[in-house]
Amino acid sequence: RAGKRVAFLIDNPTLPDPTDCMERRVMKYWLVRALASGQETNCTVSLADHLKETADYLQMVQALKAAHPDMLVLDPTPLLCDEAHGICSISENGRFLYSYGDHVSDTAGTKIARRFIPELTADALR
Repeated sequence: RAGKRVAFLIDNPTLPDPTDCMERRVMKYWLVRALASGQETNCTVSLADHLKETADYLQMVQALKAAHPDMLVLDPTPLLCDEAHGICSISENGRFLYSYGDHVSDTAGTKIARRFIPELTADALR
């Protein structure tokens, strides 16, 4: 034991390949929405579906936390999903949150870092 506290970053929501959305964004936005019946189905996942698909994983994280109460658990989901509307999108305010596969973009990484670095820094000073 080195006297260190473990921080566990919960995996980000998995969305379809963002390159599908990037290609669609080249077209006029109104045309895309018309073709997709007003929804960008390839570019979003419902928060409920995300939580359902990750329920076993999140239970494992809770079990780890119960076994190691000092473990710091950081969840980026609220930063990457619109909880009020129950949707996780590939982009926010015209900027992509994912770069390829389920890897977050620099935009999302910066957003996550700004939220959690102060908490990690404060925790390190304890």
